[in-house]
Amino acid sequence: MKNQFIAVLLTLTVLSGCGIMNYIPEDYDGNEFMKLAELSVLSEMSESCEEVELKGMRYQSAVLLKYSSYTLKENIAEIYYGIHSLAVELDERENPSAAYCRIKRQNIAKLTNEAMAVFGERKK
Repeated sequence: MKNQFIAVLLTLTVLSGCGIMNYIPEDYDGNEFMKLAELSVLSEMSESCEEVELKGMRYQSAVLLKYSSYTLKENIAEIYYGIHSLAVELDERENPSAAYCRIKRQNIAKLTNEAMAVFGERKK
């Protein structure tokens, strides 16, 4: 009876441990945070559609996307995919208006700043 109780207790511990791991924050990642900060600064630098700036934003978002696909959880990769999609859309737009650039850049800045606020609170 005692062996059965221990076996059941051990099984429940293992099963609950696997499920609870999804809710424990990941370790802080300074590399990821720095890339987010760089992208945030690039997106907030101006409201124009300067090609060099747009290419830089696209590059930074592509780095985050690539990095997350190999090291982070799927939900974080989805956030970076959304940011990258906005950067690509802005970069590939032909003759974008000033208002379009301003709105897209603000959206990218908003998403990166929200990600930094959430991810910066992870355990260190």
